Amino acid sequence: MLTALHRFLETPTGYNFNAWLTIRGARAALHAALPDLSGQRILDVGCGPGTFAELFEHCDYLGVDINPAYIAAAQRQHGNQRFVTGDATRLALREPPFDLVLLNFFLHHLDEDSAVTLLRALRGLLTPRGCMVIHEPLHPEGKRGLPQLLMRLDRGEHYRPLVQLRELVSRAGLELDLELPYRQSLLGIPGSFMATLRVRGAPS
Repeated sequence: MLTALHRFLETPTGYNFNAWLTIRGARAALHAALPDLSGQRILDVGCGPGTFAELFEHCDYLGVDINPAYIAAAQRQHGNQRFVTGDATRLALREPPFDLVLLNFFLHHLDEDSAVTLLRALRGLLTPRGCMVIHEPLHPEGKRGLPQLLMRLDRGEHYRPLVQLRELVSRAGLELDLELPYRQSLLGIPGSFMATLRVRGAPS
């Protein structure tokens, strides 16, 4: 049953359905965390089918995802923006530095060392005054019901409590600038625990 559902979630339609469960709170948190970005360079890592691309219509935007079906859907929906298929853990972009790197619902797919390695690599893609915004579902820490069900439906195996997310940021040489934890609800039912972090390169 879960295997078939996971296959569905790997399609653009399935991704968008899953995003619908969390999109309202995610958009509000991202709006609160994002600086003024007009005309700036944006890298959206794990962009899916362009879920948040419309937030960056007045920017020099590049979306990256490993799933070619997602990228094809994103290009159809947002033809005025750039998208490439690629593995975010092995990015080799010939691009100028970015003012913002968005890492959306991604780290819970990576173990500790891989997550730190990725964060360090993305830190190296930022301009000196650039920032990274990390949006992550959190481990429900014993909470049963809808939070635990949504965690099982996703394909991530490394859900972390907020304290461990902070530790990843610190290990990667990043400094926490803003932290917005919240709880998503679905049709009025309390659901997944989320956090949006804005981080910058720590002073050397």
